Amino acid sequence: MGESEKNNSKLISFCGICCSLCPPFRSGECPGCKELKDCKIHQCAKNKNLEYCFLCDDFPCNLYEKGFDWDLDSFSTLVKYKPGIVKWKPYSDVYIQLFKMVKKNKEKK
Repeated sequence: MGESEKNNSKLISFCGICCSLCPPFRSGECPGCKELKDCKIHQCAKNKNLEYCFLCDDFPCNLYEKGFDWDLDSFSTLVKYKPGIVKWKPYSDVYIQLFKMVKKNKEKK
């Protein structure tokens, strides 16, 4: 994952998921963000030249609130699982609300 940062040997993706704790990433079955070019979150962060979505003024945006359809069958490393099209949404609605509350409090200051 060349674009993401290793912090105390933890690998963090653009969306904020800790890849180094993810079983598919650790086993080599998931190639990580660098290879997942169809990920809308990855594309957006790269287009905005951001290392993490948390640094974006628009965070949390529609990609986080609504998610996006992602055809995971296109990844050769996931072929044996045949996940098909999934609605990718890294965080729950409750977690998104927490992000919004923190953002709102920062704007008040």
